[in-house]
Amino acid sequence: MTQRGRLCQAMRVGLSLLAAGACGGCSDSSDGASGPGAEPYVVINPITPVLEIQAEVAVDQNTGLMWAREQRGEAQVDGRGEFQPADAAHPQAAVALAAAYCADLNLAGFDDWRLPTRLELHSLVDHSHCGTEGGGPALNQEAFPTAKVGTFRTPYWTSTHHFAENQYAVGFLLGEITYDGDIGGQIVFARCVRSIRTKTPPSTPFQVADGVVHDLRTGLHWEQQPAVIDVLDWNASPIIQPAIDYCASLKLDGGGFRLPTIKELATIVDETKVQPVIDETVFPGTQKEFYVTSTPLGCSKHLGWYWAVNMGDGVAYPMDQGYTQTAYARCVR
Repeated sequence: MTQRGRLCQAMRVGLSLLAAGACGGCSDSSDGASGPGAEPYVVINPITPVLEIQAEVAVDQNTGLMWAREQRGEAQVDGRGEFQPADAAHPQAAVALAAAYCADLNLAGFDDWRLPTRLELHSLVDHSHCGTEGGGPALNQEAFPTAKVGTFRTPYWTSTHHFAENQYAVGFLLGEITYDGDIGGQIVFARCVRSIRTKTPPSTPFQVADGVVHDLRTGLHWEQQPAVIDVLDWNASPIIQPAIDYCASLKLDGGGFRLPTIKELATIVDETKVQPVIDETVFPGTQKEFYVTSTPLGCSKHLGWYWAVNMGDGVAYPMDQGYTQTAYARCVR
């Protein structure tokens, strides 16, 4: 096949994978998507995922995902699953090559590998530590010994499309969720995945009653419309204490609310929406700003920093006093 023909085929494979829905996710526990004891459609991994390491793959029994341990097969740059965007404003060609790389992979007796979704890839992040100060990355290095981390925003592609022809990616130096427009033309990598079990998504993702949103995909209950107050205080210890107090004092529907983890909050991002990236019919009044989480950045150099999700574009970064001056909270139980 000619190079042009392979690129066209890759584009077709990539676009078909981009259209596929997510079936895995991220953080703590949940009550069940369809009723007590039912397994949720989006399984929220712990802050520190536990993986069963096999010869060529790592299996996450929590999310039902099997991961390739190494970048293998033919790739655009050097045969190790690295994909340089040809045009930073239009990454689809590079993403399609990454998707085709996974689709062509035959590993551990399986040939149904694919590029992971945003939530699936983020489920691998180990938020208990991160790769600054010469330490290991925010990833299980025993399971993924050849992981590329490089510098901040040296990420891995996902199959999840971002508005304005952009593409979400996940970095494993710190564990950030970013997108190609924020990467700066660096080499982007691919880690392939396959599902070892499938779940049928609920026909209606949300049930709303008395100001509380029940997410049937995760089993989590969310405050539908939080008070629009700045809950970030760089002089507080911890800086998220105002947000913790706000959620603890919330009496909505009997109370019991708390500040979500980073992996929980990432589940209500809606990539089909733009500014904010959330379903505003379900979550009205959402600010296009950072929303804080209870997950600290796991680097000793930056103790006191916490992760936040920007509901303007869906990225997840640790809050930095140099650029994060205002933040909000949405409580969960």
